[in-house]
Amino acid sequence: MPHLKTIREQYPEDQVVILSLNAINPAQQAAAEASKYEIGSQVLVCKGSGVVRDYKVSKLPHLMIIDREGVIRASALFMKADKIQAAVDPLLAP
Repeated sequence: MPHLKTIREQYPEDQVVILSLNAINPAQQAAAEASKYEIGSQVLVCKGSGVVRDYKVSKLPHLMIIDREGVIRASALFMKADKIQAAVDPLLAP
């Protein structure tokens, strides 16, 4: 997802953290896919963990913006960079 690379480059690491979850594949395959698609962020393998069910994710790729308190502020499929920015910028405002 190239737009996540744009977001990662736009915000300081101490303000915005991008985590990718792979809920389908075992760790070795998840790592290979992360490399193939140049994910560029930490990939957490959560197959069988219940994360997909707990966060009510029905389709992939699914993106969530979660604030510092753990509250989901935005949740959507295929969220583009401008929508991510619109959700993140107010959370970083002083």
